[in-house]
Amino acid sequence: MKKRKNKKKVKIRYGRLVLALVILGLIIYLIANYLNFPIKNIYVSNNTILTDQEIIDIAGISNYPSIITTKNSTIRKR
Repeated sequence: MKKRKNKKKVKIRYGRLVLALVILGLIIYLIANYLNFPIKNIYVSNNTILTDQEIIDIAGISNYPSIITTKNSTIRKR
């Protein structure tokens, strides 16, 4: 007679799974929140021809867009 090997059941640890999902969700939330972080201060220097508000309107940053999505080179070209 041959001996049969007992198969071990794999136990799923739900506590660790929930903890991993919560941490992953928190990381995704923080990254998404950081990407939408608006510009706080706008400084205009070396200007005598236009007002500061006119320059901000021309550059397209009057509504304080996100820091990440706003490129410095694009603002300078405008």
